[in-house]
Order: sequence, then structure tokens, then C-alpha cells
Amino acid sequence: MAELNGTKVTRKGATARYFSEERESYVSIEGLPKTYTAFPRLELRFSVPVPGGTTDLKLLTNPSDFEALADAMMKTDCEAATRAFARAVFFSAKSKEVERRLYPERGRKKKA
Repeated sequence: MAELNGTKVTRKGATARYFSEERESYVSIEGLPKTYTAFPRLELRFSVPVPGGTTDLKLLTNPSDFEALADAMMKTDCEAATRAFARAVFFSAKSKEVERRLYPERGRKKKA
């Protein structure tokens, strides 16, 4: 599970009339493939301090919503989103695994 250091948690509710940043909050993200759970999903966890402890929240996103997430990222910062997608596609361990299966001859040293 990766920690999202640049992500902030804000809260509004019965005790807070306006959105305010929650200090001491923790945000993490993890992709859970179908082999790990009943269905594949993106899991985003929040931990928010409250009097007497913390409240843990989980956002479970179905792969059918990935396009909407990607679209929102592109609208926010097209260049940063494009770089992030490229890194995920070309440099992730899963991408390397898929490439090894598709092109088993790549990366092998040729015998002289």
C-alpha cells in the first residue's frame, strides 16, 4: 500500500460548517486485483483523528470508474497526469510482467 503524501483530507459536518484540513490524517492507496478479492478494485484509505482515537474510511472504486478518474486527472493537470500514466504503463512491475509474457525473447542475451 502506497502512502499519498501530497493528498490532504478535509472534513465538513455537524461540528464543522466549512471544509477544513484534518491535521494528522493519513491517506493510502492500493490496487487489489481480482485474484486477491472477490472483484478487482482500487482501494483508497483515509485515517482521520477524532477525539478519543481515529476514524478510518475506505473508498472502493470499481475498474469501470477508472476512465472517470483518469478524465478528472487530465482536467486537473494534463501534463502531470500524462507523465503519471506513462510511468505506470512503462515502468510498473505489472507492465514488465506483461511484457515478459508477450515478448519472451526481449532482454535475453544472444549467444555468440
